[in-house]
Amino acid sequence: MGAKLTQCPNGHYYDAEQYTSCPYCQSVTSNSFNDTDRVTDSFIPAQGSGYGYGGNGNDDRTMPIDHISERQPMRYTSPTATPTAPLNQRTAVQEAYDEGKTVPYFGGFPETDIPAGDNVTTNPSFSGNVRNPKPVVGWLVCVEGTNYGHSFCLYAGKNFVGRASDMDICLKGDDSVSRTKHAIITYEPKERKFFAQPGESHELFYVNDNVVLTSAELKDRDEISVGKTKLVFVPFCDSKYGWEK
Repeated sequence: MGAKLTQCPNGHYYDAEQYTSCPYCQSVTSNSFNDTDRVTDSFIPAQGSGYGYGGNGNDDRTMPIDHISERQPMRYTSPTATPTAPLNQRTAVQEAYDEGKTVPYFGGFPETDIPAGDNVTTNPSFSGNVRNPKPVVGWLVCVEGTNYGHSFCLYAGKNFVGRASDMDICLKGDDSVSRTKHAIITYEPKERKFFAQPGESHELFYVNDNVVLTSAELKDRDEISVGKTKLVFVPFCDSKYGWEK
């Protein structure tokens, strides 16, 4: 059975079935200072004194805190000055989360208490953020090579093919592929056509086993060979559909 969450005036959540009042607030109150405190070496000695308070060596005597001079600032830090939320409080919130309840978050809990889940900030069919989408216009599907079974999205304009991680089509693991700009796959949105052309590499590549020295228009299911990798071209935009309207 899920916990019965109750919120105290200070914004803490606790299980009302286990506690009659907020255990978090009680832990802070119970550790507050009294009107007097033991003066020990936790205080900075007055300038010119011997040792301890007043320089008389009586480190353990008790005196009211309000009698201590402002020139003698306390550096005492209570071990519970910043109490953590009780374990049962975090458990109650976790149970509520697991049951699908909406629980407001006011701070005070470790970030790991509530699972982050899959924070999907972008659509896999888009490049960039959702507010300014860059729609996919086609794909290259690897049918041979180290990236076998993987697909790569194509976008309007030039798509650079290479082995480096900053390439639009990154063919990792194939050392026969140039690191940068081995080939270029271009989508021209006005005519809705795709082209393959050489990049800045000295290495060659092929479309349907024909070497590409200048530019070659791509058709549906054309095979592109780059190094030891073979890619199949699959268009999304064509004469029947385009994002440009």
